[in-house]
Amino acid sequence: MTPISLQPFIAKFVGPEGNYAVEFTPTNGLGSIKTTIGDAAMTWHVDFVGLNEGGDVILGGITTGSQAVWGDCYWFEVEADAGARSIEYWGDQVLWRKDGATCG
Repeated sequence: MTPISLQPFIAKFVGPEGNYAVEFTPTNGLGSIKTTIGDAAMTWHVDFVGLNEGGDVILGGITTGSQAVWGDCYWFEVEADAGARSIEYWGDQVLWRKDGATCG
């Protein structure tokens, strides 16, 4: 299997707290995502890189710091490009919420 090459990107979403962006930066490991949701600035470490059913590269990890805005941490999954259609948040293997992409 060919290794997955990761490129930096910024993807924009809208959720109950309003518009927000996730900014992915690859590292020697897998990478990290910086975001601010509500008033909470967070850095999420990417723990998983894989492919979804459509063959798109997805990134996953824990929403470290989200306790301040959501009262808990969740597993996130997002497509690894600026055109990501959505970001999903999972708790105990159950989809908690899915935020759609926004333009602008």
